[in-house]
Amino acid sequence: GTEALAAGLMRTCASTATGNVWCWGGRGFTNRVTSLGAEPQLVPGLAFPRALAAANEGHFALTADQVVAWGNPLQVPIGFESESEILVPRPVPGL
Repeated sequence: GTEALAAGLMRTCASTATGNVWCWGGRGFTNRVTSLGAEPQLVPGLAFPRALAAANEGHFALTADQVVAWGNPLQVPIGFESESEILVPRPVPGL
């Protein structure tokens, strides 16, 4: 079953009892973000988050020892130098 749910303007993510995180939804306001579509897509490299949060096109998770983010580089924390979507969650600098 679903353990946690985070809904942003364009996308939604959910964590499951098995520890996986899945996201789905459409393209946002910029062309930097890949359309996930209606079918949930597994978020690689993230398991058993303690909490999830979502912005328009950015996603965040609290793990046992850090905060990670992925999605539109314009909507995730400063310090993520990328021109394209961040597909694998990265630790948030300074947290």
